[in-house]
Amino acid sequence: MTIDAIIPTENGFRVHGRVAFDNVFAVRMQGQKLLAKFPAKHGVIEVDLSDMRDEDASSFSLLLCFVRCAKKKQNTLSFTHPPVSLQRMRKMFGLTNLMVGVPLVDRLPELHENVQF
Repeated sequence: MTIDAIIPTENGFRVHGRVAFDNVFAVRMQGQKLLAKFPAKHGVIEVDLSDMRDEDASSFSLLLCFVRCAKKKQNTLSFTHPPVSLQRMRKMFGLTNLMVGVPLVDRLPELHENVQF
């Protein structure tokens, strides 16, 4: 059985396990606690998505929440190693500005400011 968790890494954290509507809030809280530990103006924080499984549309809410949390402390997120299904959903939902592997805080101001969490 896979444990759904946020695992700290040297430059950020890794999303491990299943992310879906029924557990996204718990995963979000874990990620926000870890993001809160980074000092203001730390720079780029890497979020590794390589171990993310069974993701659904709630994954985008999760990632945008992380972006908002990082921006509050003037930090930037870089999402790396997205699963193929997440990349497909990104295209299907028209979220092409959500550039995986590219710092997001400066690239998405109009998107995440208009999203209610």
